[in-house]
Amino acid sequence: MPVYWHERRAWVAGKPGHEFALRIRKRGREEVLVVVSVDGVNALSGETASPHQSGYGLPPRKPFELNGWRRNLGQTAAFYFTSLPDSYAARTGRPDNVDVIGVALCQ
Repeated sequence: MPVYWHERRAWVAGKPGHEFALRIRKRGREEVLVVVSVDGVNALSGETASPHQSGYGLPPRKPFELNGWRRNLGQTAAFYFTSLPDSYAARTGRPDNVDVIGVALCQ
């Protein structure tokens, strides 16, 4: 998808029903913990997002791709664009950060 820049922020135009994945790559030499949130919800734990939560180990200089919400060790539920009422965040009573993808890197 094309990325649009506005006021130093990156934006993409999602189409309802289309799935998406997040690709993250750290350029430094150390492994870090990456905490990813979609719509204000931690993609690993399902909790309301905070940078002090569980996340994924991000190896140096290798791309990490996250395809969806972690359901268990072997399954994910796909990320997809949808309307506000159908979003996971809104359906679980947390609609405040819908449309926001967050990434926190912790050493």
